[in-house]
Amino acid sequence: MYIHFIRSQALSALKKLQPALPRDNLIPQLSGIHLEADAERKEVTATARSTALAARISFPSEVEEAGSAVINGTLLCQLMEKFSGDDVDIQTFPTENAVLRSGRATFTLATLPPASYPQPVFQDPYVTITITNFPQLVGRTSFALMQNSSEKPAYGCIRLNVANSHAIVTTTDLEGLTQVAVPVTTENFSAKESPMFLIPSYAARYISSVLDAKEALTIGITDHELIFFAHGLRASCPACKAEFLDPSMILRRIKPCYSALVEREAFCNALHSLTVSAKDPRATVDLGLTDDSLTLKCADLFSRTSTNITATAARPTPRVFYYREDILEKAVQTLQGSVIRVGIDQDGALLLRTKEQLYLQMPRTRAFIPSAADVKKKGSPKPSQAKRTGAKRKAA
Repeated sequence: MYIHFIRSQALSALKKLQPALPRDNLIPQLSGIHLEADAERKEVTATARSTALAARISFPSEVEEAGSAVINGTLLCQLMEKFSGDDVDIQTFPTENAVLRSGRATFTLATLPPASYPQPVFQDPYVTITITNFPQLVGRTSFALMQNSSEKPAYGCIRLNVANSHAIVTTTDLEGLTQVAVPVTTENFSAKESPMFLIPSYAARYISSVLDAKEALTIGITDHELIFFAHGLRASCPACKAEFLDPSMILRRIKPCYSALVEREAFCNALHSLTVSAKDPRATVDLGLTDDSLTLKCADLFSRTSTNITATAARPTPRVFYYREDILEKAVQTLQGSVIRVGIDQDGALLLRTKEQLYLQMPRTRAFIPSAADVKKKGSPKPSQAKRTGAKRKAA
């Protein structure tokens, strides 16, 4: 293989492949990027993959000699960034080496046999949808993903289903649930059908890292894989077939009895002001509604804080309910809009709504936090010691 190309074009393409490379080197072939030079199409197709994720992209090239090679992906990307020349030559030799030249610099890298590289197969999907602002959707919903989903893999995925020309994106950790609805373009299915995609979090993070903010992404599904297309980039990952709860059924059961309107910025600042040691996930925030305010209280073993937010159109709660503080703060940060509608049902389920997003969190049982009255003064005798002291005095 002997190719000549513009460095900036190749660097832009290879940077989109680099996040798909595995971080370990358990399988040496997967640490490399597979380059295939096509003399007729005058381009080079680069492929990178891990055990579960595969990505492929092409860039223009002058092909002096067609062929293929597998070059260490990390080193290849680093060299492309450090080369000072505008053009780059790559030439491979039968001795399993590749020589890279740019300007006055020349580097020789070892290559791996292309025949041993596990080439991905990108099948044609039978259903596709086109969506924009995918990175923003991932950022607004990934906080509610289950962190350890090995036993329940579906809840480590972003659920995306189509209804009424809108894509409804849902994530849940079975304690809280968030949902966003955005317009979408659909193909290859009738209006009666409702395709549903479970996008693994690692694939969602990869696609988000290589897409521009408003770049269109086409997502398709085959019998076994999810396929992603975006401006020359093609990626795939195994399709998740596990069971996922029905969000619409859960939301239909929530009937808020107590509600209010609060400013999102004030709500976010109030949660941020609550002092919780290292944002302990066990910490709870006490939340209650009065006629004109939303009251927030938070306590852990080291501190106690409380604050109020001005609320309008309020229907007060008869008592406070307890919620997970750290996830509630992240949820309010991701909600878009100036005003949040707060709703609480009689069992304490908290529902936050804006124009295009909602967040639902089930109440918690508050962990015991010792009050000042519960803490004995320093140096005071323990009850057992006091009893023994009294018995000695009586005997005397």
